[in-house]
Amino acid sequence: MLPSKSLRATVKYVSIALIIVLSCSQLLPVTEAAQEQEFLDAVTRHKRVVDLVFRYEPFDHQHLGCRIVLRFLPDMAYPPESQIIISERLDGSLEVMAYTLADQRKHLWAQVDNIMEQTGVENPEELAKLTRVNIEKVNISPDVLDKLLKRYSRLRFSPYLETGVQPGGAVRIFLHPTTYDLWLETAVSSKLHFSLTGPDYGYDKGAHPVIRWMNQVRAVVEQAKGFENSRADRHPEE
Repeated sequence: MLPSKSLRATVKYVSIALIIVLSCSQLLPVTEAAQEQEFLDAVTRHKRVVDLVFRYEPFDHQHLGCRIVLRFLPDMAYPPESQIIISERLDGSLEVMAYTLADQRKHLWAQVDNIMEQTGVENPEELAKLTRVNIEKVNISPDVLDKLLKRYSRLRFSPYLETGVQPGGAVRIFLHPTTYDLWLETAVSSKLHFSLTGPDYGYDKGAHPVIRWMNQVRAVVEQAKGFENSRADRHPEE
């Protein structure tokens, strides 16, 4: 006896549903892999744009004795990404250069996303060219700079990574933290690089000594520039 039309139709629809489910289950890993790769590509592109936007000249061994590059990369906090370069020439003179985004309303990653959406450009070199950055020399008292550099030379910290566990067993967890990058170059040694993650500028009490020092430098630079929202009061001399 042949199955009824309704039964044959039911079997047909069930078969189609099974085919769709099986097809989706086979495509899902590919989709997840594609999404993961897209995310990794975006992270790599952003890091490259950051390096291009805040790039600086190679170390000049004929004229420089030391150079310290401080880069601030907040995830959500404001002001957005910035960079400070302190250069000491062989004659002992000091120079401070400040790099800030022309548009202080958005973080660099948001500006890059907007540029990509408006222009379709994805090449990091082209994206960096379309991102405006202000570079200016900051006049700071030599005595103040000398104190900052001496304070840096007195820093003592472990080369091991912090666990985040504080005295008493408390654990600090930072939501949307700031990344602090510091490069030290001298005429007689290779480049030294620190990359630390910690609390935002102005809220770094108890943070890593390098982070505290970097924010002290930032506060001094902001004061010298007459920045209205300077947080120098939160970074007293230590």
